Amino acid sequence: MVKVSVIMGAYNREKTVGDAVKSVMESTLQDIEMIVCDDGSTDNTFSVLQELEQQYPKLKAIKNEKNLTVAGALNHCLEYATGEYIAVMDSDDKAYPERLETEARFLDEHPQYAYVGAALDVDNGTGRFIRTYEEYPTIEKILKGGYPYAHPTLMSRHEILKKLGGYNNSKDFYRCEDLELGYRFLQNGYSGYNLQIPLVIYAESPEDFIRRSKANARRQYRLRKQRRIQEHKPFWYDVFYWKSVIFAYLPEKVRYLIKKQTKS
Repeated sequence: MVKVSVIMGAYNREKTVGDAVKSVMESTLQDIEMIVCDDGSTDNTFSVLQELEQQYPKLKAIKNEKNLTVAGALNHCLEYATGEYIAVMDSDDKAYPERLETEARFLDEHPQYAYVGAALDVDNGTGRFIRTYEEYPTIEKILKGGYPYAHPTLMSRHEILKKLGGYNNSKDFYRCEDLELGYRFLQNGYSGYNLQIPLVIYAESPEDFIRRSKANARRQYRLRKQRRIQEHKPFWYDVFYWKSVIFAYLPEKVRYLIKKQTKS
């Protein structure tokens, strides 16, 4: 068993996955392994991963014959993971060298927490800024429209993630599987903590907004409403969820200008 297993799904990321993998391999924590799943890419992503696999013995490249989306790719990675802790990494981001060591040390020293996240160093193509997340996420705060963590910074205890069944790959939660997992952590009594320091350089270009479609906003709304009902909260909580739906229907340029100013 290693200390940390880093898992990553990659779909048509031949231009960015190399830098993402290298940033993990340059970690100050060396008791690690990395599993990257090519999620049915139609470009040269898997060829890039195979070359990296030859360069880095701690890297294992696997492949889905068809695209299973983020949840499916990460679940496939979990089948190979042996680490005490599971760290998530996106295929177009870069980890700070101290990221894994900092988060693993936190979990070692704070057994009361099931997971730890961190702030993001956001690169939006024209500049950089820090985006922080709720230091002490609770189910009440998430039910009021908050987020449990920045998923690209997440490190969780492997045993607990396994108990929760990993990621839910239902099409109902497509592109909000990270939020759905966050709900399950908190609804099952597991606490998390978000470090207020940036540990991942997060790529947030205009193209990212194209992927965040109106359909995705509606799925997130349904997920939040479903969990609100499960927790027996009043209907007016839904007002908190309309924000993301309204945002999705704004013109793309307007959304990008607003998001560029969003730092928390």
